[in-house]
Amino acid sequence: KKIQAAGLTCESCHYTMRELRENLPERIAFAKELGLKQMILSSFSVKPGSPMSEWVQVAGELNKMAAEMKKAGIQGGFHNHDGEFKEIDGVLIYDKLMSELDPQLVKMQFQVVVVRLGFDAPTIFQKYPGRFISLHLQDWSSAEKKMAPIGKGDVDWKKLFGAARK
Repeated sequence: KKIQAAGLTCESCHYTMRELRENLPERIAFAKELGLKQMILSSFSVKPGSPMSEWVQVAGELNKMAAEMKKAGIQGGFHNHDGEFKEIDGVLIYDKLMSELDPQLVKMQFQVVVVRLGFDAPTIFQKYPGRFISLHLQDWSSAEKKMAPIGKGDVDWKKLFGAARK
């Protein structure tokens, strides 16, 4: 009610793996009450050094959760972080997740600041067209080796938004 009274809407929200595992029906009900269009998993909560099989297992869980979200008219999604841009046995975790996550059930919210790790969002968008529903906008200054105000860092925003539109 406070959101509506302020003249705002809330279309998307982050959720932890723990809360979705333990309370999925209640979280979906609350999301519907809020009028959400998207429920985004904020992290797989896989510990660094875990084998790829653990990432695959959690991706399977998210597919099942997102199927329940879809039944309620809500799109499931996932928000990446740095951990998905590491390799296990020569395979990029992010690529493996993209092959495991159902593209109809789980859309991606892309964390742009992984540019600091050498991953350019437009290249990822071209590799996986139609998989993204939103962006987490942050900029990075390689000269200062820290986050920068948007437009003051390394991200090519025109290129990024052009690729995002496609």
